[in-house]
Formats: sequence, structure tokens, C-alpha cells
Amino acid sequence: MYEGQKKLQKEVSTVLIDIADFIVNPNNKDMYNKDLNTLNALIDSSISEAYNNINNNLLSDTRFFLDHMEIIKHQRDILENLYSYVSQLSSTPPQAHIISAFIHKIGYSDFDIETGNLLLDELNRLMLSMKNQPLPIDRVEFENRAILFLCLTELKQFLVNRKHAQMLRDNNFYK
Repeated sequence: MYEGQKKLQKEVSTVLIDIADFIVNPNNKDMYNKDLNTLNALIDSSISEAYNNINNNLLSDTRFFLDHMEIIKHQRDILENLYSYVSQLSSTPPQAHIISAFIHKIGYSDFDIETGNLLLDELNRLMLSMKNQPLPIDRVEFENRAILFLCLTELKQFLVNRKHAQMLRDNNFYK
């Protein structure tokens, strides 16, 4: 089960990176769909495996695993929201490249509590920076930047969620 969790978290990162790529290259939709389907299949098989092996494991291990699966499912939901937002972009404003680079950074980061705190701090600075930029010059730019701001709020929830998952793992693996 524990190896499966590592595989799940790696697949979550893969889907996140697909979204980052899709922001700057909207023709990359196929990779996202393929990797999201892989993630969903992993979630289903992991939950099924947990219930099949429930009598072979300590109750606390099973509870931890099921709690962790809920976090992974929530991360998947956030990724689906992110994709839904970025698929509405009608152009790629300069801010999109910045957000794409930040998403790549999240996706390629080895995650621990300190990394989570640093990424949340960086995200807050990024949001502040975007708020301080000149106002959009036309409706299209306004709509695209509003979508990107929604993406940042989803990313914040994703990072908080991922930090919670790491605390859960730390509390169960390193006691």
C-alpha cells in the first residue's frame, strides 16, 4: 500500500505538469487525459486493494491509507478544476508563462513540510505581484487574467492539501 501511495503522488505530479504544459501549449490535451485516466485507475485499484487487504493490516495503517486516499482524491478534483480553468483561456498572456513555470516547480518538487511552506510563500508573493500589475487593456486580457487568478487560488488549495498529506505521512511513518 505504501509503494502505491508513492506511485499515486507521482501520478498527481505528472497530471499537474501536464496542466502546466497545457497552459502554454493548448494542443497538449491528450497527455492530460491519458495521465488523468491513469491516476483515476490507480486511485480505484488502490482503494480496492486496501479493502481487500483490510484484515491483513493494522487498523491504524488501514485508516491512514484511507485518509490519504481521500486527500489524493481531493487533489485529483483540484487538478480537474485547474484543467477546466486553463482550457477556457483564449490566449496566453505573459502571466500564463509565469504560472506555468510555477506549476512545473510544484510538480517537480520533492515534497516535505518545509517545501510546502516555501511553495505557499512563493505563491503568495506571486499572487501579490499579479495584483500589483497594470490593469488589463481589453476584455480578452481581463478574462484570461481572471482565469489565471482562479488557477492560483486552486494551486493554493492544492499546496495546502499536499502539505496536509505530507503531515499525515510524517505522523504515520516516522513515529
